Amino acid sequence: MRQCGGNLLGELFSVDGLGGRLITVEDHWAEGGIGEAVLSALVQASVAPAKSQFIAVREMPHSGKPDELIDAFGISARDIVEAVHAIS
Repeated sequence: MRQCGGNLLGELFSVDGLGGRLITVEDHWAEGGIGEAVLSALVQASVAPAKSQFIAVREMPHSGKPDELIDAFGISARDIVEAVHAIS
């Protein structure tokens, strides 16, 4: 297994391979999440996408059934498809 560091994300992703676009989806806050980490690593590797969008929880979480929460917080499959169309 290769250690994460240096230009690993730059090697794994290229702007051409992403079509210049990046969408990340996470089931928690966007701030300090994987989307920010991935975008930061790509910028540092000089392969930042022209467009990016973070799909994440944007309001105070609460209890509920998983499917209901995914819909309520805008991180469902439908929300992902809409984001893909919007960023295209």
